[in-house]
Amino acid sequence: MKCVFHIHTIFSSDGFIRLEALYEKACRTGIHALVITDHNCIEGALRFRTRHSDIQVVVGEEIDTSEGEVIGLFLEQPIQRGLTPEETVRQIRQQNGLVCLPHPCDRFRPSTLTEGARQRLLKQVDLIEVFNAGTWRSQYDRDAAALADRAGIPRIWGSDAHNLEELGRTYMEMPPFTTPQEFLSSVKAAAATPVKVALRQRIVSRWRKMFGTADYLNLWERGFLAVQRTMFRLIGGGHVPLTRVWEMSQSLVEKVRQSGFQPDLVVGIESGGFLPARWLAEALNVPCRCLRVSHPQVRLGRMDTDDMIGALLIRDTLMGDEPVLIAGLEEGDDVSRRAGKILLVDDDATSGRTLRVALDHLSKENVEVKLATLRVLGNSTPFPHFFAQDNRHFVFRHHRFPWIKHSPEYRRYARLREQMES
Repeated sequence: MKCVFHIHTIFSSDGFIRLEALYEKACRTGIHALVITDHNCIEGALRFRTRHSDIQVVVGEEIDTSEGEVIGLFLEQPIQRGLTPEETVRQIRQQNGLVCLPHPCDRFRPSTLTEGARQRLLKQVDLIEVFNAGTWRSQYDRDAAALADRAGIPRIWGSDAHNLEELGRTYMEMPPFTTPQEFLSSVKAAAATPVKVALRQRIVSRWRKMFGTADYLNLWERGFLAVQRTMFRLIGGGHVPLTRVWEMSQSLVEKVRQSGFQPDLVVGIESGGFLPARWLAEALNVPCRCLRVSHPQVRLGRMDTDDMIGALLIRDTLMGDEPVLIAGLEEGDDVSRRAGKILLVDDDATSGRTLRVALDHLSKENVEVKLATLRVLGNSTPFPHFFAQDNRHFVFRHHRFPWIKHSPEYRRYARLREQMES
């Protein structure tokens, strides 16, 4: 069977591989098994394993210890980051997992396990990564291979893929396995196809991240938005951190519970209602769906009216400001069709026009809809039944949420949203 070891999905802080794209690439290239090792997280691997049973998945985690990184394999619970290497290994063993040293001799990476920690752990290690496709110098791989031979520890070859283009070039042909011990035996019999990430590919990948659409914001967008952020702060504006959005969402949860209203479905109005709707649905243990209501937009590349100071006035003058339904709930969705009580969620209630458009779409016989917003910024009609803050004063100076692109937390929000959608 064809197996790829050491993969980072969007659940890694530096990974850009979506789960569905990973599955499609695995099917297209004939990969039978994936060892997913996201940084300090196993959620992506668990989700992939649940959705795609036709691809074998080893749930792994590349864990930041107090002295560098260690990989745990065959995990069912995440390992806390920041522990000592010894405690990290102990917790991996508690799950009957395997311990692997990734890129152990790569002195170029600050995340590599320190030499002292490596020597202390060597007798507790099951596998050593003797080839890492992302290592710059082949000498580091040769040093790792020599270390594995001296210690009598089985070798393993890693792709260390963070982008879809890097996946599948480095792989192992190995016998089938099920248990950790079978995996060890299979690795010992594996035939590896180790291929370095080419310099050209590295340059193209970094160019796409800096100037293309591979990252959530490219370099020129970040520069432009930094200027926008500074201007906004100079005129008295500010930005709401994600932690505050979480707190406001939990406040809404408590108010809904206290009211006795028990929705069958939570519906978020994108984009501002997406995150609070997801958090409310999770807390209330009900399904979540989203619809999109939008005003006419003035766009500059991937930025729209909300992301550019002054664009609101231009939009209203040239295009008007009446919101319209862009994407409603799917008619064939059984969850939406059967819902008798719906909680409609948005970020702000100002005039209420966006809420009215969404209500018109949801309104039907025998359906009760109640409204929840993070803030009230005006005398909205309709007025929300639940809200976390009442800030009915000059709207322009209100702090902007993380889904506005000049927010310093926009890229963090974009990754979180992508993970929720996966």
